[in-house]
Amino acid sequence: MPRPYQKRGFTLIELLVVIAIIAVLVGLLLPAVQKVRAAAARTKCQNNLKQLALAAHNHLSEAGHFPIADPLAEGTTTSAQTRYRWLGMTYTGPIYASWLYPFWPHLELGTVRAENDRILAIASPLDRNRAYYGVDGAHQTGFYATPLKQLICPSDLLPSSGVFVRQIPGATPDQWLHHGVVSYALNGGTRPLAFPSVTSINNGTAPRPVQDGVFGINLRVKPEHVTDGTSNTLLAGERSHNEPRFKFVYEQYVGVDPPEEADIAIFAQWDRSGMLHTGQLVPVNYRIPATVNARLDPAQLTERTFYWTTRTRAYGSEHPGGANVAFADGSVKFLSDRIDPADLLSLSTKAGGEVVRPID
Repeated sequence: MPRPYQKRGFTLIELLVVIAIIAVLVGLLLPAVQKVRAAAARTKCQNNLKQLALAAHNHLSEAGHFPIADPLAEGTTTSAQTRYRWLGMTYTGPIYASWLYPFWPHLELGTVRAENDRILAIASPLDRNRAYYGVDGAHQTGFYATPLKQLICPSDLLPSSGVFVRQIPGATPDQWLHHGVVSYALNGGTRPLAFPSVTSINNGTAPRPVQDGVFGINLRVKPEHVTDGTSNTLLAGERSHNEPRFKFVYEQYVGVDPPEEADIAIFAQWDRSGMLHTGQLVPVNYRIPATVNARLDPAQLTERTFYWTTRTRAYGSEHPGGANVAFADGSVKFLSDRIDPADLLSLSTKAGGEVVRPID
């Protein structure tokens, strides 16, 4: 009598072989998928910078100069007027709520600029401030909380919502401020670490001002001012917002212990001055050294200032190997983090006369 058919199952060895094969395939595919995602993020980032560069050139076509992107909005204060005197100029306005103000109409964000103009027309300083920041319990409705997602690199570690919640020490959650953030900033040249004090300006000991980038304080740069060549001069670039040691250094600079406030994302706020500088000769993708692991000497203000200020003004990104930058001719390129910092400095000056080695 024939034996009845019996369904044969997989043996343990066969199952292990199949699992091993799947694991190998996943191991082979995962890096490829990650590379595709990284390439897509880098391309999207380049497109963002291209739009920013086109906006600058559209403004150039209309006004005859690149945007005035750092006008010292507090231009009516005594300290600001003193700093303008140091620069050899007087404050002429307009008062901006952001370095992006002149770019907005050319980024299809005319409604954002119109809202800013409406707020500027509010007579009461208190009401104007409430419109900018919102009120307790509703800071997310303030003007400064407007997200500008088209200016966030997909690889950057900023909130995906485009809004950074500033958890101010000692404040309750309903008092935390909300700020729109962006991944990009403009070429401010080799400006020093910080403005000199009013006292040093008044007594004549302040260092000579530097306005050698495409953008500066109340600066109207025209193509003819860029004698180094627009294809050899940076216009804008990425700033990385991944810095594990930032809180450690920043809290020492401000002299308090703010566990949330001291986040490098506060420098991504679009209502701040959006400038990158190269005067400290640090590389692309500069990070605060891991050796900075002990409390700095309170007397060493220059050292503390160097670490946190240099880091927030350095070109960098989360893209492997470098960062995207836009040039004054409107082109966008990927700048290797192997570029000599001296060459990076040369690319940041508009009329330095330096010989710049090819970066491609």
